[in-house]
Amino acid sequence: MDTSTIANVAQSIAKSFNSVSDKESKSIIKNSLKILVRQYPEKLGIYHASEAAIEKANELNIKLEGMTWANQSKQDPNRKIFIMEHKVTVADMVSKIIDNPSSALSVLSSAQLCWVLREEDAKLKNAGFQKHRKCSDEAYAQCGIKPVLLG
Repeated sequence: MDTSTIANVAQSIAKSFNSVSDKESKSIIKNSLKILVRQYPEKLGIYHASEAAIEKANELNIKLEGMTWANQSKQDPNRKIFIMEHKVTVADMVSKIIDNPSSALSVLSSAQLCWVLREEDAKLKNAGFQKHRKCSDEAYAQCGIKPVLLG
C-alpha cells in the first residue's frame, strides 16, 4: 500500500476540516480522518507487543507476530486477552494532521501498533493516557508496559 497516496487523502481531509466552520461538518470530516488514521497503521505492519502480552501469548500458544485486528478473533475469541494499541494515539495523530496537513505523510509513516493485555490497556486508561500522550514510551513506562518490536 502506498503511504503517500493515503497521506494525500489525509491531507485533503484535514484541509477540508480546516476550511469549514460549522460544527456538524467538522465532526463528520474529523470522523473520516479518525477512521483513516485508525485503520491505516495496520497496513504498515510495524507491530510491537508488551513483554506481558508476549508471555501470555506463549502460554496460550498464540503467535502475535502476524496477528492483525482483522484475524485476532481466530486466536483470541471475543478479543478477551489482547488489545491492539496505537503507540501514538489516534486522537494525537488526527490533531497533528489537522494542525499541519502537510505533516500527514510523516505522521502516518511513523505510526506503530502494540499488542497489550487488556489489563495493561486499563492501566493506560486509568493513568489518563487513553486519548493523549506526550510520549508513548514514557506513558508505557509509567504504566509498567515494556514494548518489544515484533519480527
